[in-house]
Amino acid sequence: MEDSKDRFGQTLGKFKKLILVALTAMAGILLTLSGLNLIELSAQLILYSGISLLVVAVLLYLFN
Repeated sequence: MEDSKDRFGQTLGKFKKLILVALTAMAGILLTLSGLNLIELSAQLILYSGISLLVVAVLLYLFN
C-alpha cells in the first residue's frame, strides 16, 4: 500500500513539473511573438497571462 502511494506521489510530482515547464514555455513563446510583432497582443493580455502563470507556479510549488 505504501509503495503505490509513493509511486503515485512521484508521478504526480513529475506531471506538476511538466505542466509548469509547458506553461513557462508557452508564456515565453507568446512574449517573443508579441515582441516580434508577428501577432497582435495587447499589454493587458501579456500582463494577465504572466500573473496567472505566476499564480499557477506558486500553487504548484506550494503543493509539490
